[in-house]
Parts: sequence; C-alpha cells; structure tokens
Amino acid sequence: MLAVGNQSNLVVAVGFHLLALVLLAIAVVLCFRRQLWLPLLALFLGLLIGFIDLLSREPQLPALMLLAAGFFVAYAQPRHAWRWALLIGIWVPAGGLIRWALKTPATELTVHPAAGLLALAPALVGAYAGALAAWAGRPRHSPAMQAKPLT
Repeated sequence: MLAVGNQSNLVVAVGFHLLALVLLAIAVVLCFRRQLWLPLLALFLGLLIGFIDLLSREPQLPALMLLAAGFFVAYAQPRHAWRWALLIGIWVPAGGLIRWALKTPATELTVHPAAGLLALAPALVGAYAGALAAWAGRPRHSPAMQAKPLT
C-alpha cells in the first residue's frame, strides 16, 4: 500500500493529467460542435472544482468557486438553472467518493462521501442568482410596445 504522502502526490499527478486530457477532448469537440461551448465549460469547471476540493483541506475556496461558476454559467443561459448547478456541483461528491475509495485524509467537514452533496447548495445558489441577474437585466418591453412620442 502507498504511504499517504505518495498517494496524495499520485492523486495530484493523475488528476492534473486527466484534466489536461479532458480539456484537449473539449477543444476537439468544440471544433465540430461550437454550440456546446457552455455545457462543456460548465463540465470542465465542475471537474476542476471537484479536483480542487479533493486536494483542499478547507471548504471555502471550492464553495466560492461553485457559487461563481454557477452564477456565470446560469447568467449566460438562465433557462433551467438547476441543470447548470448539477453539472457543476456533482463533481465535488464524486471527488469525495474518490477520496473515500483511496482512503486519503478527509477534511474536517467531509467525513462521509455523501456529505459532498452539500456542495450542490452553493452551486444552486449561484446558478439561481445568475438566472435572476439575467432576468433582471433583460429589457422589460419590446420596442414595438414602447410608448411613441406625441407630435
């Protein structure tokens, strides 16, 4: 069995290279399907945040990243904000399962793999805040319905 330090270094090396491969695969897909840029961005951000959470001992940075990623992706496309939150936030519990399977040291808050499901909360808050901001910033009336000046 690997020592904890060596196992952690292995997780970092493998995780980094997997993220690089995913980024390369996304670049190839975008060459042919440009309309998928936002879902692929959300997917990559979720994977990146899950990787950061896997290595983090404190929950504040991953939570802030989930909040911000959810906000900006849902602002770009506010319809079905919960889907963006799920696509971004599901990778933190997945990282918790990896941490549990590898028996790496957990943070004080993540003692059970299912506790990572709490990561969906900042992703949902960010996504719905982004959708609300997009809704609030849209024009209220179409140009045809605007009042015409009296002559």
